[in-house]
Amino acid sequence: KQWYQRRVAITAGGPWCYTTDRNRKWDYCGVPKCKWNVDCYTERGELYRGDRTKTAGNSYNCNDWYSNWPHPHGYDDDSNIKRYGVGHHRFCRNPSPGDDNRPWCFTTYFWKRWSYCDVSKCEFSSTSYYTRTHNPKGG
Repeated sequence: KQWYQRRVAITAGGPWCYTTDRNRKWDYCGVPKCKWNVDCYTERGELYRGDRTKTAGNSYNCNDWYSNWPHPHGYDDDSNIKRYGVGHHRFCRNPSPGDDNRPWCFTTYFWKRWSYCDVSKCEFSSTSYYTRTHNPKGG
């Protein structure tokens, strides 16, 4: 039978669990750190909340989502802030996951309406883990 115990308090070492080893009462579990949606995007990018402000290849600057110049659009609505992360900033987002498959932005360049951003898709191997070992007192 397997037992899983997680510490409720946040510690520098991360989540821990009791072990079946008589010489080690508990140890860190090796659970991935929460890193998703900052340096990379998952699925279609609708939850990406990183701070990239340039399109792929640094070709164009992203425009503020609440700016309708030089490209009018309908994403400048407060209902999109919580749902898609757009707002009074120019970070890459994907407020149209039904149509687009990764983060993008409207550009400030008059002749280029929008473009995809240079944000990588998250890979399992890009996640860092809590792997610190320890020697707890009394255990």
